[in-house]
Amino acid sequence: MSVGLAILGLAVLVLLHEAGHFFAARAVGMTPRKFYLGFGPPLVKRVRNGVEYGIAALPLGGYVKIPGMHRPAAGDLRQGLPPETQQRLAPQLDALDDALRREDEPAARTAAGRLEPELPGNRQLQELVWALAPDALDTICQLG
Repeated sequence: MSVGLAILGLAVLVLLHEAGHFFAARAVGMTPRKFYLGFGPPLVKRVRNGVEYGIAALPLGGYVKIPGMHRPAAGDLRQGLPPETQQRLAPQLDALDDALRREDEPAARTAAGRLEPELPGNRQLQELVWALAPDALDTICQLG
């Protein structure tokens, strides 16, 4: 029973901590993409207003995914792709990397958008698209 209470207490503390990140992001105009209690594979998840809420298998923490926490750099996406995919998509990846080197976010968003049909469900591309979104952390900081 005391182990169960300890896990429940930890979950409440994590919930409060992560809620702080979540509501602070919302307060400055950002839309977090994920809010999770726990780590690992999700046990339950639900998408509401563009945010994925979930409870994961390991109740030892949690996280809020805020776009722009990691700024994409040229080559980030390319490095995570198999060599044959890198070769097949070389022109599109070159356009993306060039836009990222120039820090031309609109061009990078366009290049990433052209890659989405070629890489459906690719998590690295999804992270990159989120990081380039107009409500991403770096964009908000530059506006402020």
